[in-house]
Amino acid sequence: MTTPQDIKTVLTGDSTFNNLMTGGVYTSDDAEHISASETPAAFDASGELLPCCFVRIEDRVGDGPHYTSAILSFSLWFYQYRGVSTMDTAVERAFVLLNR
Repeated sequence: MTTPQDIKTVLTGDSTFNNLMTGGVYTSDDAEHISASETPAAFDASGELLPCCFVRIEDRVGDGPHYTSAILSFSLWFYQYRGVSTMDTAVERAFVLLNR
């Protein structure tokens, strides 16, 4: 995986994770941040934030045995209007999916 879209593809390709994130999964290619104007599908009809995830690349550092090797640091930001049980489950599922 080298891009936010690759990470998003892995996450959204999993039905368990996808069912948890009813507000969607977004990357910096989709929007600058989660907001009603940039990510309207992340909000319900009442304007409350649905469970959603934002994939953000933090850093790429050249490292490894080859001159083309690199370490990619990214973060997953999870959002929900209230409660934490959905987020706890989503974090655990993302960890399983992205750490083979």
